Amino acid sequence: LSSSVRWRSASESDVAKAEVGAAVGRWYKALHQRGSELLQQRHRKMSFLKRETAALDEQSIVAAAKALGLADNPVWKVVFDSLDALKLAESRLSLTLCYNDFHWTNLALTRPGISRTEAVVYDYHLLGIGMRYSDCRNVTWSLKPEAAAAFWDEYDYVDPREQVIDRPLSTIHALVVASRLPRFPYWAKESRDAVINGNLLRELEEARL
Repeated sequence: LSSSVRWRSASESDVAKAEVGAAVGRWYKALHQRGSELLQQRHRKMSFLKRETAALDEQSIVAAAKALGLADNPVWKVVFDSLDALKLAESRLSLTLCYNDFHWTNLALTRPGISRTEAVVYDYHLLGIGMRYSDCRNVTWSLKPEAAAAFWDEYDYVDPREQVIDRPLSTIHALVVASRLPRFPYWAKESRDAVINGNLLRELEEARL
């Protein structure tokens, strides 16, 4: 990337640009389309690819509650009782390759003047399988509003049922991951607040519809 005449490393300012959001949207659309086709080839052994939600089980939910001081919270009891149904609902929706780790430090862009801006995302250590919407949500969390809107314009469509299931699952997953870290991370504060203020309960109720 430092020597290529076509490609350059992205910078933090790039995530505010609409043309970058659109380029990333095209890359993710291609990843998800081809990932879906790949996973339909039953003869291929893909057991090394895991769902993020595979980390959510009885043990991890109980451990997270203790670590985060949520053991007596009634909403966390609903989480515990709803987990299997949520994971089953997820398994019945789309299945594709998910990058799971979008950040501008993992992004390459074409240099100005080459053509329209194109993107390549690299560093695949968290590559797994899951719902398209979950992977797109991971992207747009890191994009500024104009770039995020351009991403969705380019990516176009995801099953709205995926968003309903992803909301509570992503909140729970964030808290389980956060509970394992030495310090509670800033990016999980909104998820913890969702347990306290009732947002997670509403997400769980919507997912049951």
